[in-house]
Amino acid sequence: ELNQAISIIPASLIVCEMLFRDIKDTIMLLKEKKDLSYEEILYKMTGKRFLDIASFIAQKWDFSQNTINLIKEIDKKDEDCSLDICFLKLLLVYEMSRPMMIKSGLSDLFDITLPKDEYVVEKFYKIIQSEE
Repeated sequence: ELNQAISIIPASLIVCEMLFRDIKDTIMLLKEKKDLSYEEILYKMTGKRFLDIASFIAQKWDFSQNTINLIKEIDKKDEDCSLDICFLKLLLVYEMSRPMMIKSGLSDLFDITLPKDEYVVEKFYKIIQSEE
């Protein structure tokens, strides 16, 4: 279920890109003049936040309710989260901090409260470093 929750993020990014594609100039103007993030613009356009869209896609793809709940949990501002949710949050922040994502502005789609548990954060970065 964790893998499914992770796998839905790229599909959700593609959906957002498709929503923004035809109005790139307007999006850039809103970002510059109104200082709005992509997430705020997305919400004003659709009434949905990025992870709402991810949950909707997971539902349409018949993912389990547990997977859908995992995706919804990412959005909670609770700093005391389960290990799965903490790792999902850290993975999203890690991926969105890559130069390509920052340059594209897609990192603006996430406003994630990171876990405060230093042990969990340390363990996550050890795993990431061993994978690279």
